[in-house]
Formats: sequence, C-alpha cells, structure tokens
Amino acid sequence: MAALLADPVMAPAETATDMILREVTASRVNVRSGPSTANPVMGQVVRTEIVRVIAPEQNGWVKISVEGDGVEGYMAARFLADVSH
Repeated sequence: MAALLADPVMAPAETATDMILREVTASRVNVRSGPSTANPVMGQVVRTEIVRVIAPEQNGWVKISVEGDGVEGYMAARFLADVSH
C-alpha cells in the first residue's frame, strides 16, 4: 500500500473580509496596555478613526490594532461602532 504524501497545510492569509473594523465614536479615547483603567495608556485614538478588532469584547474592553502605526492595545468597547458601508 502506497503512502500518500501531502503538502503541509498552510493557514489562509487574512483577507479584508476576515478583519473586523470599527469606528471610534468619542472625541478622544485612551488605548491601554491591558483591559482596565489601571493599565498604562499607550496612545489615543480620535473620533472617526478606524481600528481593527483583534480580540472579542470581554468585560467592556476590546483589543484593537491601530492601522498604520502598529499600536495594539485595549480600549472601552462602548466607544466603538460598526463601520458604515
């Protein structure tokens, strides 16, 4: 019986349809190193800025990535809205 050799399975590249994008709704929101106001502020995002959600909401916080500057951190989910198309 011959053994079947398969190419290694590669994970598909992330596509635009896989990305969850949200729009910032407050004038200025802190991006923190962890999901709490006790964590240090790493940066800020402003109203109408688009961020990518990289981890689902937990306890009112969501992990985001700020496109263009590479910052990843946590912000309060209540300051995000679905992106209008």
